[in-house]
Amino acid sequence: MQTKRIIFLCPYFGPLPAWFRLFVRSCETNPDVDFVVITDQTPEHLPANVKVYSLSFADFIARVQKALSIQVAWTGAYKVCDLKPALAYIFQELLTGHSHWGFCDMDLIFGRITHFYNEEVLGYDLISTHSGILSGHLAVFTNNQETRTLFAGVKGWREIFADPEYRQFDEFDIASLALGQKHLRYMCAPQVKVNLHVNDKPLRCLFREQYSTFVEPQLWKDGTLRLPGHWEWKEGVLKAPFLDDSEMLYVHFLHWCSKRWIRSRETSWARLPQLIHPALSARPQAFSISADGFLPMPA
Repeated sequence: MQTKRIIFLCPYFGPLPAWFRLFVRSCETNPDVDFVVITDQTPEHLPANVKVYSLSFADFIARVQKALSIQVAWTGAYKVCDLKPALAYIFQELLTGHSHWGFCDMDLIFGRITHFYNEEVLGYDLISTHSGILSGHLAVFTNNQETRTLFAGVKGWREIFADPEYRQFDEFDIASLALGQKHLRYMCAPQVKVNLHVNDKPLRCLFREQYSTFVEPQLWKDGTLRLPGHWEWKEGVLKAPFLDDSEMLYVHFLHWCSKRWIRSRETSWARLPQLIHPALSARPQAFSISADGFLPMPA
């Protein structure tokens, strides 16, 4: 029986974010999980479980067009988000030897991945970290033909991929396949389990809220309305001490680094004179993540 091992595909074009080394550090402390950064950049000093697949953005578009038999005219790299559910089909050769594949963004710091994605959880074929949508920043699938081609089950997928505007295909359209058009009604549920039939084969789907993405106050595990103030990462273990010191799968800090989904004109991190404290080493043993940026902690 094949050992369950996840590989995450992470497309990113343009200058890498300032926190890239900390993202990689949290990958490094998950040696039983593999990561492939699909990029036009050349990061150095990567751990053994983080690889780079080098290609220009133009070559990426050419590969998308050839693999999916479509023509695209978009130029903005953010549009790549729509294509995340198709990455395993486009880059099938990267999945060899892995029982599961996934996609992830870089505005994440991981905790202990396989502590949460254990044998029981990996028994599902589609695993989302939100209960009402497919989590576009991180999702995991069984490595089989049905999940690699799941995107093609969405009506009009070719037109959506060709549209230069981001359409949230990775979150809403895939969720609608499993949960129906009213998938958002499940957003406050702790978890939803359903079966999705593809080619007469049932795919077991787990939509489980991991409480790791906070754009505004939302329901915490105990039913109270919360907004975390900071997170702490220590030797691969991530916790939310501002709440109840729960161990977390990851933190998704988009609300501090991007204004795409927030109402304010400026993000918290845009106001900082420095995002990463100069005392934070290249391979830290511990650090905190908050509106004040990345700060060193005692190991």
